[in-house]
Amino acid sequence: MDEAVSRQSGASEESAVSSSGGQPWGFWGTTGLGALILAVPVLIQILVAIVLAVPILVEQPDFAVEELFDNGQFLAVPTCATGVLCPLLILFLARVRRGRAIASPPLGHYPSPADDRG
Repeated sequence: MDEAVSRQSGASEESAVSSSGGQPWGFWGTTGLGALILAVPVLIQILVAIVLAVPILVEQPDFAVEELFDNGQFLAVPTCATGVLCPLLILFLARVRRGRAIASPPLGHYPSPADDRG
Protein backbone atom coordinates (compact mmCIF):
# COMPACT_ATOMS: atom_id res chain seq x y z
CA MET A 1 0.00 0.00 0.00
CA ASP A 2 2.84 2.39 0.85
CA GLU A 3 4.40 1.73 -2.55
CA ALA A 4 1.15 2.63 -4.31
CA VAL A 5 0.88 5.87 -2.33
CA SER A 6 4.51 6.76 -3.01
CA ARG A 7 4.07 5.97 -6.73
CA GLN A 8 0.90 8.08 -6.79
CA SER A 9 2.54 10.99 -4.97
CA GLY A 10 5.61 10.75 -7.23
CA ALA A 11 3.40 10.84 -10.31
CA SER A 12 1.45 13.80 -8.91
CA GLU A 13 4.67 15.68 -8.22
CA GLU A 14 6.02 14.96 -11.70
CA SER A 15 2.80 16.11 -13.35
CA ALA A 16 2.72 19.27 -11.22
CA VAL A 17 6.31 20.09 -12.12
CA SER A 18 5.79 19.39 -15.80
CA SER A 19 2.58 21.45 -15.92
CA SER A 20 4.30 24.39 -14.20
CA GLY A 21 6.97 24.45 -16.87
CA GLY A 22 9.94 24.12 -14.54
CA GLN A 23 11.47 22.80 -11.40
CA PRO A 24 10.66 23.89 -7.85
CA TRP A 25 12.69 26.86 -6.68
CA GLY A 26 16.20 26.17 -5.52
CA PHE A 27 18.12 27.55 -2.58
CA TRP A 28 18.88 30.96 -4.11
CA GLY A 29 15.37 31.50 -5.41
CA THR A 30 13.93 30.75 -1.99
CA THR A 31 16.56 32.90 -0.28
CA GLY A 32 15.82 35.78 -2.66
CA LEU A 33 12.09 35.53 -2.01
CA GLY A 34 12.74 35.50 1.74
CA ALA A 35 14.92 38.61 1.44
CA LEU A 36 12.21 40.32 -0.62
CA ILE A 37 9.58 39.44 1.98
CA LEU A 38 11.81 40.98 4.65
CA ALA A 39 12.82 44.06 2.64
CA VAL A 40 9.47 45.23 1.22
CA PRO A 41 7.71 46.03 4.53
CA VAL A 42 10.84 47.71 5.89
CA LEU A 43 11.17 49.84 2.74
CA ILE A 44 7.50 50.80 2.84
CA GLN A 45 7.82 51.92 6.46
CA ILE A 46 10.98 53.92 5.74
CA LEU A 47 9.41 55.66 2.73
CA VAL A 48 6.21 56.55 4.59
CA ALA A 49 8.23 57.83 7.56
CA ILE A 50 10.30 60.04 5.24
CA VAL A 51 7.16 61.38 3.55
CA LEU A 52 5.74 62.26 6.98
CA ALA A 53 8.98 63.69 8.40
CA VAL A 54 10.01 65.97 5.51
CA PRO A 55 7.12 68.47 5.87
CA ILE A 56 7.69 68.67 9.62
CA LEU A 57 11.41 69.29 9.16
CA VAL A 58 10.83 71.87 6.39
CA GLU A 59 8.30 73.75 8.51
CA GLN A 60 10.41 73.58 11.69
CA PRO A 61 14.12 73.35 10.76
CA ASP A 62 15.24 73.31 14.40
CA PHE A 63 12.98 70.32 15.20
CA ALA A 64 14.83 67.37 16.75
CA VAL A 65 14.25 64.27 14.62
CA GLU A 66 14.62 62.06 17.69
CA GLU A 67 11.34 63.45 19.02
CA LEU A 68 9.51 61.82 16.10
CA PHE A 69 10.49 58.39 17.35
CA ASP A 70 8.81 59.09 20.69
CA ASN A 71 5.55 60.01 18.92
CA GLY A 72 3.25 56.98 18.76
CA GLN A 73 1.11 58.44 16.00
CA PHE A 74 4.17 59.03 13.81
CA LEU A 75 5.20 55.40 14.30
CA ALA A 76 1.67 54.04 13.79
CA VAL A 77 1.09 55.59 10.36
CA PRO A 78 3.96 53.73 8.60
CA THR A 79 2.90 50.51 10.33
CA CYS A 80 -0.69 50.93 9.13
CA ALA A 81 0.51 51.78 5.62
CA THR A 82 2.54 48.57 5.58
CA GLY A 83 -0.51 46.64 6.76
CA VAL A 84 -2.48 47.94 3.78
CA LEU A 85 0.17 47.95 1.05
CA CYS A 86 1.75 44.53 1.68
CA PRO A 87 -1.51 42.56 1.24
CA LEU A 88 -2.21 44.58 -1.92
CA LEU A 89 1.24 43.65 -3.20
CA ILE A 90 0.52 39.99 -2.43
CA LEU A 91 -2.77 40.15 -4.35
CA PHE A 92 -1.02 41.84 -7.28
CA LEU A 93 1.71 39.19 -7.39
CA ALA A 94 -0.88 36.41 -7.12
CA ARG A 95 -2.74 37.90 -10.08
CA VAL A 96 0.49 38.15 -12.09
CA ARG A 97 1.34 34.55 -11.22
CA ARG A 98 -2.19 33.25 -12.05
CA GLY A 99 -2.20 30.55 -14.68
CA ARG A 100 1.06 28.98 -13.54
CA ALA A 101 0.76 25.80 -11.54
CA ILE A 102 2.36 25.36 -8.16
CA ALA A 103 5.30 22.95 -8.36
CA SER A 104 4.13 20.78 -5.48
CA PRO A 105 1.24 20.64 -3.02
CA PRO A 106 1.60 22.79 0.11
CA LEU A 107 3.93 21.23 2.67
CA GLY A 108 4.43 18.25 0.36
CA HIS A 109 0.98 16.87 1.26
CA TYR A 110 -0.37 14.45 -1.27
CA PRO A 111 -3.92 13.06 -0.93
CA SER A 112 -4.05 9.48 0.18
CA PRO A 113 -6.69 6.99 -0.92
CA ALA A 114 -8.27 7.45 2.54
CA ASP A 115 -8.85 11.15 1.70
CA ASP A 116 -11.12 10.15 -1.17
CA ARG A 117 -13.67 8.54 1.15
CA GLY A 118 -16.80 10.64 1.60
